[in-house]
Order: sequence, then structure tokens, then C-alpha cells
Amino acid sequence: MKYFFFLLFIACIFFACQNAGTSAAADQNDAYVQLAPAAFKEKLATVENPQLIDVRTPREYEKGTIDGAVMINYKDKNFAAETAKLNKNRPLFIFCQSGGRSRAACTQLANEGFTEVYELKGGYGSWK
Repeated sequence: MKYFFFLLFIACIFFACQNAGTSAAADQNDAYVQLAPAAFKEKLATVENPQLIDVRTPREYEKGTIDGAVMINYKDKNFAAETAKLNKNRPLFIFCQSGGRSRAACTQLANEGFTEVYELKGGYGSWK
């Protein structure tokens, strides 16, 4: 009988760990859509007055950006205040230099209630 409870305990731990890992990954993947440069450009072209956000630093932004992009530096302390001014119900297109900051920004903004968020896969470096 004690073996039964021991096996039951192990099974519960196993399934709890399995479910915790898969649901966290699913939630992150459902938060936003990552698009390759061609698909990002195509989707961007279908939206009238898109909210296109460059989350890189001012120095990076000055070296070039996607036409129509507004810079909201992800590393700036005012990032949350600036993005709060955006319309949560309109498509939001995000990019950085290579994908790290934009991934974090997309997750944050989706968690804050933005309903349609797109990330440029590979960042601005893949766009050029």
C-alpha cells in the first residue's frame, strides 16, 4: 500500500512538472506573432496607419529604421508610460536590432492587453 502512495506521489509530481512547462510555453507563444521579414512587411502593408514601434536605442534608431517607425526605447524608464499611449485594439508591430528586446517588449505588451502584436523575426538586421 505504501508503494501505491509513493508511485501516486511521483506520478503527480511528474505530471505537474510536465503541465507547468508546456502551459508556460504555450502562453508565451500565444501572446504575439513572430513574422519573417517578408511576412512582416506584407502584414504591415495591409494595416492603415500602423503602430510601428522601434524599441532600439536612440543611437541605433539614428543609424536607420523602417519607414514610419516611432522609437520607444525598451531600455528607457519611460517605456511603459510611452506604450500606454498606444491603442491596445489596433495592430502593433515591434522590432529591435536582432530580436531580444522586441521579444521581451512583445510579451510585456501582450500581457498589458494589446490584442494584436507582431514581432519582426531577426529584427532590423534581417530587414535590411
